[in-house]
Order: sequence, then C-alpha cells, then structure tokens
Amino acid sequence: MLGSILRRREAKAVRLTFIVGLIGVFIFSVRRGVQPLQNVRVFDTSISTQSSGTDPAAACPPHPGAADVLVIIKTGATEASARIPPIFSTFAQCIPNVVIFSDLKQHLDGREIHDAPESVSAEYHRTSPEFDFYRRVREIHEARKDVRAFGKLEGNGVKAWTLDKWKNIPILHEAYRLNPHVKWYVFIDADTFLGFHNLVSTLEKLNHTLPLYMGAANTYGGDFIFAYGGAGYIVSAGAAALFEKAYTKENVEKWEAQTNVTCCGDVMLGVAMKVAGVRLRNAAPLMQPTSIGALEWNSRLWCEPSWTWHHIEPLEVKQLSEFDRKWHTANQAPYRFKDLFEALIEPGLFSIKEDWDNLSTDRVLVKPGGADTEDGYGRNQQGPATNRTLWDHASPGQKNRVGTPSDCQAACLEDQGCVQWVWKLGGSCGHHYSLRLGYQSNTYESRASESKSDVVSGWVLDRTRRLVESWNQASCHSRMSKLPVPDQTNYGELHPIETLVEKAQMHFNTMVRTQSKTLSEAVATYSSRYGRDPPSGFDKWFKMAKDAEYVLIDEFDTMMDSLEPFWGIAPSMLRESVDLIGETAPATVRIRIENHQVKDKASHKEIWQAETIDRWLEKPGWLEMLPDMILLVNFLDEPRVVAPSETLLAARQAAKSNAPDRKFIQNTSNASWVDLARTEAWRAMLSACPDDSPARNEMLWQAMLDNEQSLSLPFVDNLTSSQDICQNPLVARSHGFFTSPASCSVIQSLVPIFSAAKPSLFNDILYPAIWYWIKLLTEDYVENDDMVWSEKQDILYWTGSATGGYATSENWADLHRQRLILQTTKGNASARILHRTTEGNVWGPRLIARSSISHLFDLRITSVPSGQCTPEACTAMRNAFLKDPTYINHTSSQDTNADPLKTAYAAKYVLDLDGNAFSGRFYRLLTSQSAVLKQSIFKEWHDGRLVPWVHFIPISASGAELAETVRFLTQEEAGQEIGKRIASQGREWARRTLRMVDLELTYLRVLMEYGRLFDEGRDEFTGTSE
Repeated sequence: MLGSILRRREAKAVRLTFIVGLIGVFIFSVRRGVQPLQNVRVFDTSISTQSSGTDPAAACPPHPGAADVLVIIKTGATEASARIPPIFSTFAQCIPNVVIFSDLKQHLDGREIHDAPESVSAEYHRTSPEFDFYRRVREIHEARKDVRAFGKLEGNGVKAWTLDKWKNIPILHEAYRLNPHVKWYVFIDADTFLGFHNLVSTLEKLNHTLPLYMGAANTYGGDFIFAYGGAGYIVSAGAAALFEKAYTKENVEKWEAQTNVTCCGDVMLGVAMKVAGVRLRNAAPLMQPTSIGALEWNSRLWCEPSWTWHHIEPLEVKQLSEFDRKWHTANQAPYRFKDLFEALIEPGLFSIKEDWDNLSTDRVLVKPGGADTEDGYGRNQQGPATNRTLWDHASPGQKNRVGTPSDCQAACLEDQGCVQWVWKLGGSCGHHYSLRLGYQSNTYESRASESKSDVVSGWVLDRTRRLVESWNQASCHSRMSKLPVPDQTNYGELHPIETLVEKAQMHFNTMVRTQSKTLSEAVATYSSRYGRDPPSGFDKWFKMAKDAEYVLIDEFDTMMDSLEPFWGIAPSMLRESVDLIGETAPATVRIRIENHQVKDKASHKEIWQAETIDRWLEKPGWLEMLPDMILLVNFLDEPRVVAPSETLLAARQAAKSNAPDRKFIQNTSNASWVDLARTEAWRAMLSACPDDSPARNEMLWQAMLDNEQSLSLPFVDNLTSSQDICQNPLVARSHGFFTSPASCSVIQSLVPIFSAAKPSLFNDILYPAIWYWIKLLTEDYVENDDMVWSEKQDILYWTGSATGGYATSENWADLHRQRLILQTTKGNASARILHRTTEGNVWGPRLIARSSISHLFDLRITSVPSGQCTPEACTAMRNAFLKDPTYINHTSSQDTNADPLKTAYAAKYVLDLDGNAFSGRFYRLLTSQSAVLKQSIFKEWHDGRLVPWVHFIPISASGAELAETVRFLTQEEAGQEIGKRIASQGREWARRTLRMVDLELTYLRVLMEYGRLFDEGRDEFTGTSE
C-alpha cells in the first residue's frame, strides 16, 4: 500500500497535463449522439467561465453556514504561482475564510502565504535532506529569481513533494491558533477542487463540538488508517481542540522523529489525531482521491453529493466551479455524482473519439515493443511482463485487434462485458469493464494536423446507456440524507407519547374499518397490494377465515414481503435450491408434501416443530388445497438466510416484472453454511446491507453514535424503520445477536427457509412461531394469577436470564439484556427525561440522577447460564447481578432462582426483551391486564397486526427513551390514562387475533403462497379452487 501511495504522489509531480476538454464546452451544445468526433479540439480556451458583466463574488449563492468554515489550502513554493490564482478566481471567491500554507512565506496577488515547515525543530532543519531544498527555494526567492522555473528542473518535483510531509501537523496547529472560533477546518491541496456549498450543507447538520476527523480513508503499513490528504480532510472544532491538547513539546518531538522516517504528512496527521483520541470517519466517495476524468463511475456513488476532486488542473477548476455556481444559484439541494455525470461526462461519450485516452486498462493487449497503456497517474496497469504473457497466449484473431482503432473497437463489441476501449499507435488495445471519461491525449499538440491520431478511444453506447439506466432505476438514497437530524430540544405542548398514541390509534381504526368483508373485496385488495392474483384455493381459505372469525383478512404484508424475493427466482432453480440445501442444512427439518400427502413423517419424530406442523397439515381440507412442495423449517431460534444486498435487489427487481421474457436471477445453490456462533457476526452480515446504507458507511455510523449522546429521545414513530438494521447500525454494538450470538449458522444465498423471526437484513420466510401455539395450547397465562389494573404497582417489571449472546470478559456488559439492567440500576448514572419548561409550557429535555426514578423499575437478571459465557464472564456477571453469586445453572430452563410467572402481573408495566432471538413471553404478557413495553430487533409474522402505541409500547434498540417513557406513564396523569388504555386494548386484541386458529390459518395461507412459487404456471393462478 505504501508503494501505491508513493507512486501516486510521485506521479503528481511529473504527470503530464491532461485536460477534461469536454467539460463545459459541450454541456449545452453537444447532442448525445454516436457520431465520431474527428479533428476537433476537445476544449475551447476562448469560452469564458464567468458570465459577462457579473461580479463573481456577488454571484456566490448565499449559505448561512459558510462563515463557520475555515478552508486551508496547502501548496508548495514552486507551484503556488500556477495553482493559487485559479483557485481564487473560481470556487474560493465564495469562501469567506481562507488561509494558505506553503514552504515559503510570501505574498501572492495580495494574499499572505504562511510558511508551514518554519516551525519544525532546528535539528531537522539542519540534518534532514528535505530542508536542503527548503533553504534553496528561499535563496531563489530572496534573489528575486523564478521559483516556479526552479521547481521544473529535473528532480526538483520529487524534492518538493518529499518536503511536503513536514507541513500537515504544523498547518493544523497554526490554523487553530489563527482561527480558534470557527466550527470546521477543511484542508485541501492546491490541485484539489472543493464543492464548498455541497460540503457546508452537510456540515451544518453535524455537531462541531464532537471530535470529528473526516476524509477518504487510506492505509499505511497495512493497517494504520488515515485521511488521504489529496482528497482533502475535515477537522471539527472539537477534534481540533483535542489535537491542541495533545500538541505538547513531548508529542511534537515524537511526531517530528516519525515524520523524518515516514513518507507523508497526511499519515503523520493521522498519527497525531490518534494520539489525541480522534479516529477517522471515512468520507469516501464524497471526497475523491482522483480526478473527474479518471474516476470509474458506478451505482455506489451515483446518489452521493460530491465534495472534492483531486489531481485537477487549473482549467478544470474553472469549469467545475462554473457548474457548481450555476447549480447552487438554481438549486438549494447539493448536486450529486449523478448530476455531474449527466452534465459533464455523458455528453463526452462517443463511439469513436480521436486524440483521446479514456483509460481503458482492465484488459490490455500490447504488441511486443508496442505502446504501453497507462492509467490516469501514468502507471502501466499490467506491466510489460503481463502484456507479454497476454500476447503470447492470445489467438491470431485477438492479436489482430491491435492493428487499427476499428479492430480494437470490434474486439470490444465481441466482448460482452466490454464498455469502452482505447487504441494506441504502435500496437496496443485496451478494454474496460466499467465507465471512465479520461483525458485528451498528450500527443495531440505535437502531431501534425493532417496526420492520424496516435490515440483513439470509444464507448459501446448501448452498454453505457444500460449502465446508466440501471443506476437510475436503483433506489436513490444518499448516505448523507441519513445523517442524524439536529437535536430536538422542544417537543411542543403535547408530550411526544401523546402525539404518537393519537397517530397510531387513527391508523389502527382505519386498518380495521377497511378490512375486506367479501371474497370479491379480498381478491381486489390482494391484487392491488401485491400486483398479482391470489393463489389457487384462496376462496376456500377465505371461507375458512370467515367461519373462524379471522379479523384481519388483508394484513399479510410482513409475510408477503419475506416471500417476494423468491418470485425473482425461476421455479426450477427454487426446487434445485431446496433439494441441494435441504441435504446439508443444519438444524432444519424437511417437510415434503406430494400428491396432497405429507411424506417421510417418520423422520419428524422427536422434532416438536415438525410434529406440530404435521398436526396442522392434518386439519380437514388443508392438504387438498396445497400443491407439491418441500419445506425447509428452521428449528433454531435464530434466523438462517442472509443474502448479499445485490442478490436481493436483483431478485426483487425481477419479481416486479410480469413480462414473459423476464430474466430471473441465477441464485447460488451450492453456497456453504457459515457458523457465526461466538463471533462478531455483524461483520459477516454486512454485505446484506445496501451500499448506500449507513451500515456500509463508517462516517454515518459514527455520526449516529455521536448523536446518541445528545439529549434528544428516540421515541419509536415507525417500528419498521427503527428495526431496519442497515439504517440503524448502532444495534450491532448493542445487541448480542450481532456482537456475539450463542448459536448462529447462516447461508449467504437466497434460499427459502422458514423461520419464526428475523432481523430486517435476513431473508428467511416468516411464519407464526410454533412456540406461541404451544403456549396457547398449554394455557400458560392463568387468569386467576392476574389482578385488575387499579391493584397493580406503578412500576416496570422484568426478570430473566443473562442470555441473548455469548458473553466474554470483554463484551458481557454490552449485550442487550445486561446493558439494559446496568443502565437502569447504576445509582450514579444520569437519565434523560422531559419536563415542562417555564417558557412556553412545552416539553423539553433535561438530565436527572437515575436514582431519583429507580423506584419505578424492577428489572433483574436472576441467573447466568454457564453455557452462554466464558468462565471469567460468568463470574463477573454473577457478581454484578445475583444476590447469591455462587448460584450456577447451565441453561435458562434450569433457573430455580426465577420469579413465578404471576409475579409480573403485580406491575402495571411489563417489559418484553429479546433473548437469543425473539421472546416467547410476548403473547402471555399481551393477554394479561398489564401494559407491555417491547424492545426487539426481530420481525415476526404479527408485525402490522399488532400496532405500536395501541396494543403495546415500543422501545428503541438503544433504550435511551425508556426512563422517560416509564416516568411519563407512571407519574403524569395523561400517561397513566394512556398506559391503562394500551393494557386494555392489547389484551382485547390478543384475545381476538392471536388465538390458535389465527396462527393456524395464517400458516396455511403462507403455505399457499409458498407452494405457488414452485409452479411453472404460477403467474396464471386466479385465486379460485379451479
């Protein structure tokens, strides 16, 4: 990695000037045609980059946050006169606070330039070879000679670059000293373009007092992560203050000693920030280490805002600045990579383009002794040895492709993956499988006007159009749009829980009122919701449901969503997947229905889940309604299927198509099982989240973590959104299923496996948990053990085992059950609550001692099962939670310390928490006369049927609002009324909709939907028995 850093940076010093000529010239004047562009200069220097008669500074779009930002430009004395003026004639005109640092103190066009290495210790000025060049530059300047010309002498470019490493740490120190009151410090190089207003629109959403160090992450020495300076980096006021605190004489001496033997100044700044306790938040791809011409365009960056570009020449700066100014004059929202592509890149794509190198380097065929094909940094991607090997193994037909541009183009057309090509005189043809623009060839100026081009490029335009169409059709969400909103400090006259309850009640009333009452209504609703006709036998199921007084005929969205991706897989491949995976799947049972009979029942013996399903299938009329199928039923509590997001997206897109020739995805049927038990399972699951989700963006993840420290309270408004793990990745740090599951065996392929519960990023097919049905059968809720609301205590109650993950000495305090108990029992901890402010009588936040409300909580861990913790962690938890630390049990079912079930009914509020997976207590607690507070990351079949704030009270994964929720429900009159109503409504609704027959009929309906997936004529079903 160090080698690549050095090569990239050395290339900066010697790189020939390439110009993105099409930018600006063809924005409004060139049609997106396929005509060859022959003997036309790709760039017209006569075109002005400013509107005539307009003061550029006056044309700057106003932005209230601009004054809070200091932009620091780093340059070198030998390049300053060429680099700095174009910056101040373009984008810097709209930046109110700018300071320049170089390796020479001087004034340029009236602007002061500070000498960064000047403050380096005299020892290194005397002994370090870089300072020989530093002194020579001073001598040239003081003699009034041309410093820029001196920099162009052979070898001096590299010397200037090596001196650069002494600047970064002194620059941050001096910038903070000169401007200690700004909120943000933004550092760029002199060949970096900064989309200032795009950046400021994001920075104003972040808390500048937090220690934020953001940039395009790079690595040094294999594992040290720092912000690549060429792309720019950002330091918040909070981080700068910590840096200054660490800027001691002792540390500076260490940093200078390291700088003397290290390549780069940005690496050393990363070292200093680490010493200060500030870690990097990755801001790529918003901050780009490359130029707009060299960038490989893809879907991942399509909807992101653009902040910086590196390796930008002065004329490119002009034209990017003009685009930036025009955009922000007409638009409030920041522009995205997509907008840049449509305005500046797409108009420059042609089937043939002379004197142009589009950097096609994925596969290069070079005739021995012929031209090399280099990328945007002047590096041969494959090298002479590789090119020689490719040539020796090439067929005669392949070798012919280097003959002419037409031969190279034809070869690209034959290669179905090829998107673009470049031919170079002397025998070179390169193909590329992604999209780049490139640059005007550096041979253009030197050749005679009548001679043929030495370099010719082209794009396969129908393929580039398909690429762009796919990027446009994909869900367009920027990671920046998911940044936490600024803290909400006042909530209005109504408590937020009152608002949520009112909103939820209206939703519930509408849902119940609009349920289908006739078969024709049910069919119409089904077709409208799911875009297809109901499955065969739907009329029979409808009659069964009506006869059983099944209330919610239409509410199957949760289960249908879990089935939807499998419509994107061909029936034959689904059958193959089930056959192959079923033979190797651990902890699953196969249930085969053939000719309306259940086969191989003997293999189901002693597997209570399978025996229960067999019992259901024996109900009158069921098997006659079901086609042949094989079920794979998971009998672990934990889910099993976690497919990559690309697979899931492709499957859902294919599922939406009803065209006869639609293309199904080619699923991987031979994927292997991965055992994630007792590991940091989250990392293996990360690929299930979309590229643009916060879970895949470290900066957003950390910003969310920072926001958790605010006084705002995360009351759950939308349960589906709050359980979306990809959008709320902090759950990975606070739930045992992700940090260290006790058992977890997954397959990373889209395979139909039935599970009772799953987090949002899993792809199991949901069905009613058999555990709930067994508990209903055995009547584990005993009415006589309960008491009426008025006799219950105003407390929140929960007891249970220390399950939920495999505990170690490092992680046990962070597992979700243990963390919650510690949060609510620490006497010296604070709690966030709301109170009525004296001004305006509105609800606002404040911190109180948790001890002042501890009497409202009875939350206890009663046992520490030795099978779910290391010996050290078991001992630590027993000491922390148990009255008798010597009490030992191996499993939670052996807990003789547990309270009797009826103890919970003495509390008005009972908490339902996840264990290793979903909680089996939920239905019993709902049926009681207490109100249920539920904290869970798991989706279940009843989601959407049980309405939060109507039937139960949802608690976020962080639990930050739990203290205020309990305080409001027990201490405020409005809260007491809400709690009583939710307890009553939850009990009544559970008795109406969570009966044994409700679970059975739901499962039958899921099997009907599942069975049709395997039928080649599945799109032709009409919903009738015939």
